[in-house]
Amino acid sequence: MAQDESKKFVMQLLGNLILPSFEGRRWLCPVISSRMVQLTLTHGRFRESAVAFASFGAVVSRSPEGITQGYGLGKIALSLVKRPDTKGHLSRVYAAVYGLINCFVEPLQACEESLKYGCEAGLSAGDVEFAFANATFSVILGIQSGSNVESLANQMSRYIGKMREMNTNYNLACIQVYECFARNLVGGTDDPTELSYGGKDLLSIMIETQNE
Repeated sequence: MAQDESKKFVMQLLGNLILPSFEGRRWLCPVISSRMVQLTLTHGRFRESAVAFASFGAVVSRSPEGITQGYGLGKIALSLVKRPDTKGHLSRVYAAVYGLINCFVEPLQACEESLKYGCEAGLSAGDVEFAFANATFSVILGIQSGSNVESLANQMSRYIGKMREMNTNYNLACIQVYECFARNLVGGTDDPTELSYGGKDLLSIMIETQNE
């Protein structure tokens, strides 16, 4: 375990920048995650080292030829997050590993279940944004893997209710779009050609959010 307090602070800071960079300036993700891996290899294991390997694995897996290497990095992250002092980062690791790496290698259904667990772990740890990142990935993979659409729609409705209860808008519009899509498939909406939720056009909301 690394002992240098200044390096611990840097790792914590970089770990907190992962999600904002992924959402806003993705070109920073390789820089941040590779620096975190470098610090781990140079100074020893940090609490955030599992996040480092998971995030860097997700970056490497963006290219087809990098999936094997990314999958290996994801395995390292999963082994590190089992340690007692890193359990608080489980949601962050699961979002990257099962939502962005293993879904290209392992059965989607298995990844979907792991992401549901990652969501619950994040909520328990108070890591709300990563909890709902897991939730978003889980419903996307659920639709792609052919899970029961009506059950998925109900699950998404519960996620939306939990988001509102916790007063967070992270990925809210995205999950609303997928719920509306699922409801359309099972004939639960008046006009299946529209993606609207609560009288609002969801595609317009998502475009506005992306532009921001």
